[in-house]
Amino acid sequence: MNEQQKELLNLTKGYIVAKSELEGIERQYKALYAKLYLQEKILGMKTEAMRENEMTSVLENEHKELLDQLYNARGKSREYYYRREALMICMRQGRIEEE
Repeated sequence: MNEQQKELLNLTKGYIVAKSELEGIERQYKALYAKLYLQEKILGMKTEAMRENEMTSVLENEHKELLDQLYNARGKSREYYYRREALMICMRQGRIEEE
């Protein structure tokens, strides 16, 4: 196995782990979002836009740590994904040039 293949394997493993972490945090976020949404819907006669603004404000102020985790996990999984894609393109180019 050459260096590029080893790097691809490591990037793939990293991507799988990052994606799993992201999915777990997204589940937490969606549950919290649904809870806040229902609270806002029950509490008053607000328009949908007003409810979304209130929820965004609550999430940013009271649940900043979860939002930060979510954004960091998205960035990490996105980084692994694009690095993997770039390496696979380079490896394909190398094979084409060898032929």
